[in-house]
Amino acid sequence: MNLSKRKYKREEVESIVKSLTDDYEERLKSQKNRISSLLSENKRLTSELGEYEDKERLIISTLKDAEEKAEELKENARMRYSLVVGKLKNFSSRWEKYFGYIVEKYPFYPEVVKASATMKGIKEILDGEDEEKTVKKADEILSRAEGKTVKRNVFDPKSKIEAYIAAEGDNGFNLDEVLNPGELKLEDLCKELGLTED
Repeated sequence: MNLSKRKYKREEVESIVKSLTDDYEERLKSQKNRISSLLSENKRLTSELGEYEDKERLIISTLKDAEEKAEELKENARMRYSLVVGKLKNFSSRWEKYFGYIVEKYPFYPEVVKASATMKGIKEILDGEDEEKTVKKADEILSRAEGKTVKRNVFDPKSKIEAYIAAEGDNGFNLDEVLNPGELKLEDLCKELGLTED
């Protein structure tokens, strides 16, 4: 478009103005679309940010609750250990009084010597200050002591009867026949026992 002329005709001016107006309207429409797109994106991002902030608050709250619960569990465990150690100390003092009498009466009996060593080890542990270590060490000493004790024979009547039957099996007595006699005839049984004559 050439604007070097000094005078313009009305149609030329209208044509120039219309051309400029169309150009500006096109640009304005493009800018409005761009603004609308940016507003939609801003809304979406704001919504996502809100969701992330909610998740962050939830995570922080959950972590705080978890830390409080962990502290509570830790305190409960410490109290349980403290109670167990208290019970062990109480039992140890009562056992020591009773066991003192047995040690005096039977000082060279092997079981008493082993039990005495176990008791001394437990007494040393119970004088410690950390309840958790005290309980673990006491468990170790007791498990070692249990492993060293002489195992007693357990009374098992079934195995004794089976052994007896196996040993006496050659004498003609069959326990299976006694328990399951099958069909019995009273007449044959009386003859066998010698109650009737042939």
